[in-house]
Amino acid sequence: PAAHTVEPAERTLTVQNILMIVWLSGAAVTGGWFLLCYMRYLRKIRRKVERPSAALTEMLERIKNEIGMRFRVRVVCQPVYGTPAVISPALLWIPLGALAGMGEAQTEDALRHELMHVKRLDPVVNMLLAAICAVYWFHPAVWVAAHWMRQDMEATCDAQVTKRYSMEQKRRYASLLVDLYAQPALGVPI
Repeated sequence: PAAHTVEPAERTLTVQNILMIVWLSGAAVTGGWFLLCYMRYLRKIRRKVERPSAALTEMLERIKNEIGMRFRVRVVCQPVYGTPAVISPALLWIPLGALAGMGEAQTEDALRHELMHVKRLDPVVNMLLAAICAVYWFHPAVWVAAHWMRQDMEATCDAQVTKRYSMEQKRRYASLLVDLYAQPALGVPI
């Protein structure tokens, strides 16, 4: 009997393989970009960190009790301008420069809004949205939906903060939002 020789399989790229490589490359670049931005923010907020004052700490604890929040949140203060922001599920960034120009009621409103994000687990949802956007980087509807979800999270926190407010308190809150949107967020204008 004649011996059968096994010839090596040709290594050609199929359309499916090319598409997989393109998809994986896009997901890696997009996910890497999100991770790089997040790490940059973390590095930026570690500079010139100040401890929150006793009054600010007391205010935060009072608001946490008021809204029924049980999570422990680490507070990072810096002597810069900007808008308070939740950086991760357990990290709240407070720019003292912006708070210096606010009254006590406005400061409470800003902190109440951010703590509401933590209570609702919005930072976790944002991380999931980033992962979904990385996986579906090529699909514009995913990016639009993620944008709308983030807008809805903001509007929901605003609604929860103001649901028992009088019309005058709502005007004060609206004025606060306009003032805060004029501030840079972590050094980047909104």
